[in-house]
Amino acid sequence: MKAIVILLDGVADRPSNDLGGKTPLQYANIPNLDKFAKNSLTGLMCPQKIGVPLGTEVAHFLLWGYEINQFPGRGVIEALGEDLDLKTDSIYLRATLGHVEYTEEENGYMVLDRRTKDINNQEISELLKSISNIEIDGYLFKIHHMQGIHSILEISKLNNTNNKTNKSNKTNKSNKSNKSNNNINNNIPNLDKFDEYKSNLTLELTYDEFCSLKNGLNCENNVISSKISDSDPFYRNRHVIKVKPVIELIETFEEYQNALNVSKALNKYLIACNDILESKKINMERKSTNKSLANFLLTKWAGSYKKIPSFKEKWGLNGVIIANSSLFKGLARLLRMDYYDEKDFKKALKLGLKFKNNNYDSIHNNNNNNNSNYDFIHIHTKEPDEAGHTKNPFNKVNVLEKLDNDLKIIMDEINQETENNNKNLYIITGDHATPSTGNLIHSGELVPIAIYGNSVGSDNTNAFNEIELSKGYYRINSNDIMNLILNYTDKALLYGLRPNGELKKYIPKDYELEFLKKEK
Repeated sequence: MKAIVILLDGVADRPSNDLGGKTPLQYANIPNLDKFAKNSLTGLMCPQKIGVPLGTEVAHFLLWGYEINQFPGRGVIEALGEDLDLKTDSIYLRATLGHVEYTEEENGYMVLDRRTKDINNQEISELLKSISNIEIDGYLFKIHHMQGIHSILEISKLNNTNNKTNKSNKTNKSNKSNKSNNNINNNIPNLDKFDEYKSNLTLELTYDEFCSLKNGLNCENNVISSKISDSDPFYRNRHVIKVKPVIELIETFEEYQNALNVSKALNKYLIACNDILESKKINMERKSTNKSLANFLLTKWAGSYKKIPSFKEKWGLNGVIIANSSLFKGLARLLRMDYYDEKDFKKALKLGLKFKNNNYDSIHNNNNNNNSNYDFIHIHTKEPDEAGHTKNPFNKVNVLEKLDNDLKIIMDEINQETENNNKNLYIITGDHATPSTGNLIHSGELVPIAIYGNSVGSDNTNAFNEIELSKGYYRINSNDIMNLILNYTDKALLYGLRPNGELKKYIPKDYELEFLKKEK
């Protein structure tokens, strides 16, 4: 039996006066989702804690059964999604070109535009080049352009510290520092190959190996800390924020000192960037024509790479993600899952069903992996989330009705499976709430969930929406989902069994275990 998870990003919402006090799910005409709910066990799911808004990347990380202290930071996820070769002695942040105005009275930088508008790629490239490969206080700051005004800022600790702020680009020295022996690229299997998990047959572990198996134990990257705050205020009409160590995340005084040092250097770098960008001809010309300037680098989401168990190692399932985002490509690389890029939701559903049926003949195989037998298929669409961000609930209603129409192929597949007495497990849910009213980007409401499959059963709910499903069987957290998947697919290991020194959640295959042998 296989598990097919259909994730409607940001599907949960709040009641709207424009919709007569209903949520978009209540207001929309969604017969396929409603039928699915009628035949399923349903309920509400808490993404982490009630009232706490989550981003997509953290919400999915938790939904796939990982702990929050294992999360490496969104900067790392985005860097992996851009195919960067990450180093364990570097940290990674999202950096965005914005428009600020320095005021003498407040001695601060007021953010006029968090995202510079109407600027072409050639201008962006020239500006980013001018602020990349800069050394400050023994740290190297390097820019990796993503798309548009967004980049990844990589900060590395140099071996030979100098305390001078150098605002000119380095050449030979910087290039040498980039050739680190701590490159992790070879530790992440290529996306075009799916490797079967083989357990580590060595009884004795190195210190680093032990730390990688212990969730959240910090034994890597002891020269630079990612436990630092954002400079990007994120909300409108705010000043650029001073970067500081985040004390609540820091466990040792040594790490605090490392976080303090990199915070000081980053603050100097951001001021240096402002000076450099202000002086560029591009910004001078934009200023003369009253265009938004690209005169500051706003940073957030610092993270450092940490090796965590793969999805296969953790759950015993061959997983594939079908989505349309570098963020999901990054998550796939981190967890060593396969990734297929597909923006069109209906095509993504069809692709997922082909994987379910092991029908690879007609698939454009960008992973070159015709022999993969996926038993966990995650299909994601961003459309409800994007509609919610427009702050027009009718836009979200329209998107939900369109997606519901696409879901007819899932209902037809389920009907066919029922006739053939060959049911798989289907889950339809969201990752977080994206309110189409109010000022929040994401919000902390519970998320509707419906689970259909052999021996799962159904409850007395009649529609797929937040209010109706509150009458359902489930009140669960997102990190319960993978346990439920193992349970309903008859792959859950009896609690208390300890195969090969590992507290697994799934029943391991015989070849995954080290056999007891006679000494010869």
